[in-house]
Amino acid sequence: MRPDLASSPSASRIELRFNDGLATIEFELAQAKNSFRVQDVSRLAGLLDEAVSKGGRCIVLQGGAGVFSAGWDVGSISPGADNPVAMIEEVVAPFLIKLRSLPVPTVSAVEGVALGFGFGLALSCDICIADEQARFGSPFRQIGMVPDSGTHYFLRERAGHGIASGLIFTGGVVT
Repeated sequence: MRPDLASSPSASRIELRFNDGLATIEFELAQAKNSFRVQDVSRLAGLLDEAVSKGGRCIVLQGGAGVFSAGWDVGSISPGADNPVAMIEEVVAPFLIKLRSLPVPTVSAVEGVALGFGFGLALSCDICIADEQARFGSPFRQIGMVPDSGTHYFLRERAGHGIASGLIFTGGVVT
């Protein structure tokens, strides 16, 4: 990640709320369409731990401002300096595995788009609930990459090999 972006101040908000045993984590990120950066994933991981340690019996993840997440903030990546494989191995995959293996049920409440990392975030939860306008996809094909971090595995497990392959190979988006 570019150092000038890693420490830049932002108006991002990621907060944890409790209602009895229900823990809700809502994220409204400064980047377009709730696109994530490393520090956002780190904050989200910390709040997952806090939700469990404070007795949350179920965790709901939801985006703010009517959108779940368009994925990763590509503006925070420097193609010549950053190692995308390291980013996946050290940040993205460990986070999604952590989310998938929490000892309490997790629910993604999806409005708007869930693309790329946002798609992985939604699929890593035990249950995904979407509004009628929600759109899901793994559009990495559009940029000539398949930087999977477990998302495609979760997609295949939920939708079957044929549907998952179709989405991955075409870069399509589904409602």
